[in-house]
Amino acid sequence: MNETKKFPNAIRLPSGKVESERLLPFLKPTRQSGFLGLKNGKTYRQGMLVHLGISITAEDIYSKFVEFHPLPIAKEEFLIMLDKYIEALQSFKIGNVISIQYSEGGEFSISKVMEMPPFEKLPLP
Repeated sequence: MNETKKFPNAIRLPSGKVESERLLPFLKPTRQSGFLGLKNGKTYRQGMLVHLGISITAEDIYSKFVEFHPLPIAKEEFLIMLDKYIEALQSFKIGNVISIQYSEGGEFSISKVMEMPPFEKLPLP
């Protein structure tokens, strides 16, 4: 089973404000693109990869998901999908803004939207 120390958080563009909501692929995609918020269940267009500080696996994500939502697919199917997701995230760097698209068969592909989000520069005092 794959492990990762990076995971996408929700981001608001064009402001570049990163939220604390972790992002997953939809389990039963009914749209062509978008992430699912792990806790709140909302849809997000993009996410930014952040460093978690600890390694997590598909089993860890599963445990957190079932705290907030009923599982709409079999546990094994969910863990396989999450393992593929973790593997796909490894080709991106921390700070990259990513998006996700779905095929008609429910498979996903992740692409980089931008290297780094724009950050608001505050004037010096």
